Amino acid sequence: MQVQVVKESLKAALTKAKVSYNGKTTLPILSTFLLEAKDGKLVIKSTDLGTATIHAIPADHIAEEGIVCLDAVALITAVSSAPRKAMITIGVESAFAAKGYVEFSGATISVDVFPADEFPLIPQVVFESGLEVEAQELKAVLERVAPAAAKDSARPVLECIEVKFWAGLLNFQTTDGFRLAKDAIPYSGESTGNFLISAANGAKLAKAIGRYGGHCAIQEQEHNVSFYFGDSFSGTVFVIQKEEEGIPYPDTEYITTLPQNIVSIATVEASVLLDMCKRVPVVGKDNTVLLSMSDEGRLYLENFKGTITGSLYADAAVDGASVSAGFNLKYLLDMLSPLKDGVITMSIESENSPLYAVSDVLDRLLYVIMPMLKER
Repeated sequence: MQVQVVKESLKAALTKAKVSYNGKTTLPILSTFLLEAKDGKLVIKSTDLGTATIHAIPADHIAEEGIVCLDAVALITAVSSAPRKAMITIGVESAFAAKGYVEFSGATISVDVFPADEFPLIPQVVFESGLEVEAQELKAVLERVAPAAAKDSARPVLECIEVKFWAGLLNFQTTDGFRLAKDAIPYSGESTGNFLISAANGAKLAKAIGRYGGHCAIQEQEHNVSFYFGDSFSGTVFVIQKEEEGIPYPDTEYITTLPQNIVSIATVEASVLLDMCKRVPVVGKDNTVLLSMSDEGRLYLENFKGTITGSLYADAAVDGASVSAGFNLKYLLDMLSPLKDGVITMSIESENSPLYAVSDVLDRLLYVIMPMLKER
């Protein structure tokens, strides 16, 4: 195999492929990229067995079609060292060669070759359903809901994002048992079934989308869900393995319905509250803050246990009586960080009830955070 491509195009493709690269694996083949030069383009594949990335770019010249499996880190390092607008040649001398090469501007760098037939099979994807969403909307919704998924494997189903088609929207939901994030985006085309994907893989999908600003096609298979963003000749296919549904995802309908007897509702700029959360004083592992809504039109944030004096406050539109409740500071930061602008409205029923938060900009977004109870 021998193929020529421009550095900028190749480097961008390798960055996409790196999303599914596993550098800490005990299987050496997973630390490689599979390259195939054929039909005027170079296709680069990578997988960590939970996800797979297939990225195609136009080839400037293919002297010899073929497939080669190259060490990922060595290939990225070699390409990165080339001048900005260099024409890069990638190839191997024969199908049984132990070394491949990367050539540019008179320099030649050797790269280890691995057996291409040992590279894991990636499902063939044919996008037939016509189901599409805006790629940036998909990326944003994943970034908003993924942090609320569980980080340990005590209950594996809570490490997942539940994705389902309901009320004409593509709905996303996560919960770790202490908080919940729920959001939705519109889609066009025929809907497919509901499914679960791991939150970690959802975060990888958001990273793979990057700055791509077009549509994203979605195709569900028996064991995988595939996402395609690009044109008919070049682009990226990102494949995520579905999680087994042996244990059903928790029914959260009862907690996502706002209570009727809300005591206090406060509306504040999301950026202002985020700044307060970043500056509120806490000690060591004491990661809890006291959030107070004052009927005088202020929102206070202070150390939950009173071990540090002083509090932060901001003007807010408060409807109802004064109320205070303790919440995990990290949960508040995870909720607020993806919100770039707009105001957030928070509702509290009592000091021992959850915090309900919605955004004026993202009207389908809902966060629910369970309270931290003070020792008596």
